[in-house]
Amino acid sequence: MYLRKTVGLSENTIRRHIGITRQFFNSAMEAELIKTNPFRGQPVSIRANPERFYFIKQETALKVLDACPDAQWRLIFGLTRWGGLRCPSEVLALKWQDIDFEHNRFTVHASKTKHHADAGIRTVPMFPELKPLFQDAFDNAKEGAIYCVDRYKGKWSNLGVHMARIIKHAGVEPWPKIFQNCRSTRETELFKMTGGNIKAVCSWIGNSPAVAMAHYAQVTEVDMQEAAKMSLLFDDNKKRVQNRVQTTAELSCTDSHELKEESNVRPYNYKDKREFTVQCETVQNITHWAV
Repeated sequence: MYLRKTVGLSENTIRRHIGITRQFFNSAMEAELIKTNPFRGQPVSIRANPERFYFIKQETALKVLDACPDAQWRLIFGLTRWGGLRCPSEVLALKWQDIDFEHNRFTVHASKTKHHADAGIRTVPMFPELKPLFQDAFDNAKEGAIYCVDRYKGKWSNLGVHMARIIKHAGVEPWPKIFQNCRSTRETELFKMTGGNIKAVCSWIGNSPAVAMAHYAQVTEVDMQEAAKMSLLFDDNKKRVQNRVQTTAELSCTDSHELKEESNVRPYNYKDKREFTVQCETVQNITHWAV
């Protein structure tokens, strides 16, 4: 309650703090300094927050890329937006020896997943958007440079602030969770580009399908528009549906008329049956047109 109302932390941030604190108390229990963990049973799993999702369109990304001050910053942004790398950890750990220009791929060392079976090492395609950025950064690198981005070692916390300034300089309003939404956008694109090849995409991005679905994959406005155009019906089936709707409209109109006659109620003060029939035909035409 204190962290939420007084400090003003979000639910997920509170859960992270509790998780870290619980680890300390678990260590104290193992050392027999305490008997119980006061944070046992507190929720620590991070929940997805769709309200914080943001899809960075290509035109927006290109504006930001043009606003980057130099080759290293263009590579930083490109690796997050088109490479899907975690920033700053994976981006700043990338070395020139990890880049394979000949085979259009590069190796990522993820400190976050180094305890996994693959030791946090994965191979990522050098997507067409990334190749010129790698080449530009390589051509401008200092002689003997080891890291692809060597300017901000030890200053990780400043990257998000600098990136927000660059985005504003591009004339774009900074989106929430700047680097994570770049990564989320790329994974969403790759799912679509590969026809839903979950195994390939998750191996490139470096997360599990469960994490990808909960925290990264987005439903975009384009998805909604395309879905509205989809149909499993062939032309002849569509005609059958149209005919059925039209027949239903005719029956409905006839039934309504008979009901009106039986109850001696004339809609809109129509004087005779003929005028009401004309109105029914108009309704039929409108229904057929709408279908």
